[in-house]
Amino acid sequence: MAEALVSLVLEQLASLTFQQIEHKWSLVSGAEEKVESLCSNLEDIQVVLMDADRRQISDASVKRWLDKLKAVSYEIDTTVYEWNTAIALRSNLKLFSKVCFFTLPCLHRNHVHRPGLHHRVACKIDRLNEKLNRISSEKERYTFTTQNFSRHTLGTTSYSTEYDRRKNTTSFVDVSKVCGRDVEKKFLIGKLLMSGGDDESKHDIIPLVGMGGIGKTTLAQLVYNDEKVNAHFNLKIWVCVSDPFDEITIARQICVALGVNDVHKLVAFDQLLTKIKESIVGKKFLLVLDDVWTEDTRKWEQLEESLKNGVEGSKVLVTTRKRHVASMMKVREDRIIAISHLSEEVCLNIFNQLAFLNNESQEQLKEIGKKIAQKCKGLPLVAKSLGSLVRFKKPTEKHWNEVLDSKLWELGDQVENEVFVPFLLSYYDLPPLEKRCLLYCSIFPKDYEIDRVELIQLWMSQDYLSSSEEDERKGIDCFENLATRSFFQDFKTDEEENIIRCRMHDIVHDFVLFLTKNDCFNSVISRKNDEMNLLRAKAFHCTLLLECEEHVVPSSLYSKRNLHTLSIVGKLRSIKWDLLLKLTCLRTLNLSGCLSEGSRIPKDIDKLILLRYLNLSYNRMIVLPKTLGNIFNLQTLKLEGSSGWLPKEIGKLVNLRHLYLGNCGCKFLKEFEKLTGLQTLESQYFDRLVVKRGIVFQSWMTSLNNLKSLKLEDCMSCESLGPFGKLPSLESLTLKDMRPVQTVGNEFLGI
Repeated sequence: MAEALVSLVLEQLASLTFQQIEHKWSLVSGAEEKVESLCSNLEDIQVVLMDADRRQISDASVKRWLDKLKAVSYEIDTTVYEWNTAIALRSNLKLFSKVCFFTLPCLHRNHVHRPGLHHRVACKIDRLNEKLNRISSEKERYTFTTQNFSRHTLGTTSYSTEYDRRKNTTSFVDVSKVCGRDVEKKFLIGKLLMSGGDDESKHDIIPLVGMGGIGKTTLAQLVYNDEKVNAHFNLKIWVCVSDPFDEITIARQICVALGVNDVHKLVAFDQLLTKIKESIVGKKFLLVLDDVWTEDTRKWEQLEESLKNGVEGSKVLVTTRKRHVASMMKVREDRIIAISHLSEEVCLNIFNQLAFLNNESQEQLKEIGKKIAQKCKGLPLVAKSLGSLVRFKKPTEKHWNEVLDSKLWELGDQVENEVFVPFLLSYYDLPPLEKRCLLYCSIFPKDYEIDRVELIQLWMSQDYLSSSEEDERKGIDCFENLATRSFFQDFKTDEEENIIRCRMHDIVHDFVLFLTKNDCFNSVISRKNDEMNLLRAKAFHCTLLLECEEHVVPSSLYSKRNLHTLSIVGKLRSIKWDLLLKLTCLRTLNLSGCLSEGSRIPKDIDKLILLRYLNLSYNRMIVLPKTLGNIFNLQTLKLEGSSGWLPKEIGKLVNLRHLYLGNCGCKFLKEFEKLTGLQTLESQYFDRLVVKRGIVFQSWMTSLNNLKSLKLEDCMSCESLGPFGKLPSLESLTLKDMRPVQTVGNEFLGI
């Protein structure tokens, strides 16, 4: 993580110098020398970071040193971002004359031109240089191995060259053919199709038990989608459980799968259980509970009680890493299905599918590949990871032997999970950009379906991609490279076979959390002990899944003044906006579905002036203040599934690229023509953008020269289309449920 972060900071320092030259204005007197000093210190440290990252796994003192370095790096990153914001605000001073400059730690209201500002910023740089000097001097005690930046290495494991990367980034691999599970699949399908069940419950519980990465979920997916299984059951339900076992969330997911109406209105556990009972009466169901960890009998018994109304022959298929889970569910030992390790031959087959993707198999590499595949220890996930890794290597004995003989294999006893070692090999083989983008995926809950577009917008919000107009393209390339390396799976594609959604395997997610445990706090908050864990955490990125009865933000969160990301999942009873708005380092804020109906966003929201990504989706009747237009850096604003009115000041968001309006309307169409950087515009009830009935697409539409994607839905007052054909950058146009539109004529071309 440290290397990825330091490389980002160096890029930001370079961007600061460029901004000052471009605007012919120096925010800090003597800034060039001070910034050069920061860069020099960081570069001196950077040459040892590959070795330090490896050694921190087994050396606690190295880990502490890296933690100090990361903390300072985050400070520098924030400071540079603030300066760039100040420079940009100065160039737009007429438009943003009322912005609260005091919200920036290095700025103060109306002091943009005054010498006092220069002095404060200079002092801040000096303090950062002092901290970095101490950290740089401390590195000498560790005798780290230095690295050559033209070709990074770790021990004998090297980064792929640019030649290799260009060769392999044009496609992704998803091994759809499952190897070595035919016997288990046939046996399991037979179990599912058997009639009968427990006399009392009328359903059987079938546990699949095995270690992480062995293929339990894959096997469950195979049988779940089998034609015979589809024909046998009236209802099929798939629920990802994971840890902790939250019975309310699980019951709600079951209700959603059963098609229960207005599930969001069902709050109490008893209400959900009643709906489950009612929905399965007289029906034969298959319920898959994937990745169960809990051994708490009480939690399970309440949920199981609601399943007893199904007809005889219903089944509950459970995947778990723990044999005690089956015991907790009162399943007899002889009914447990233990998933065995794959044979070396099958692992080699999986490895070869990825390693020799283009059938470029070379005899001299086959023997080395066989030895690498032996390190898979019967785990298909590891075979995929290692096959993907060598695919990015030059097809030479030297480069493949680097993987086989890497010193990282010696760390097996020192990491939290021995399976992580192959992923460490793949992780260290990534360039810094892809490292930091992969690590940011730790903000997602386990088994979260990742939307590619959303992920790239989140990366952009942290400035992980360059600030050029091509950063979306850069993000797509990064995403596809990570997919090719088997860090993602369960791909869903569009008509052109582009990945649009995916997931991370549980083990990969655990691995990413392992690498970011001092940087990211991702947890369910269900009791006081969880809040204590949050209080102790030194996180810069935080995802909270609120399951406590009070449904309030834990008070300890508000003390995390250095947070860059905050995502809250769960319905909030209340939120202390005055405290939340003190988290002025936030770049990403996700409050989707959190707020109560009629919630009013405070006018001081512009204190979060560094914010780039704001998600207020699925909040009914939300009230947006005029000051929303002062969040100068905002790139993505999501209001899907929400209703309300956009303020006139929306036109001030000159950096806005992606706008998802949902049911939100705006009475000031003229303001939209100022959003010249807009690339995505999605709306339902687009007619709410005008006061009188009927859509009039005026010049504001044709001024959106950068608009790439336009989606309109349920526009019941729209009787004709606008001049969409005149949008020069438009790549995707989606029109849905626009029944009043009878014809498409010359107006589409602006004639």
